[in-house]
Amino acid sequence: MKRCVLAVASALLELGVKPGDSVVLMSENRVEWIYCDLAIQSVGAVTVPIYPSSPPELAQKIAADSGAMLAIASGVKLAGRLNTTAQLRLIVRIDTEVAQW
Repeated sequence: MKRCVLAVASALLELGVKPGDSVVLMSENRVEWIYCDLAIQSVGAVTVPIYPSSPPELAQKIAADSGAMLAIASGVKLAGRLNTTAQLRLIVRIDTEVAQW
């Protein structure tokens, strides 16, 4: 657990996540959700959880209202519910990027 959390936390820092930043976390129940949540908190950022059943309009509104600068989604389907904006600069996926971290 510690190794996985530190790997994700290191990647978040490399992506520019700073203390106080908001990071969206949208995933089904899975162990990687815990890694990501703990990593977000360990770098001093704020986890903004979004239910995987949330429609795209609601997910995008939550991301915008929270001021999230990064989103982590479990796969292509959930990542497709979010769009990058000036504020939400990057969407990464648990099944690809996080798995490589």
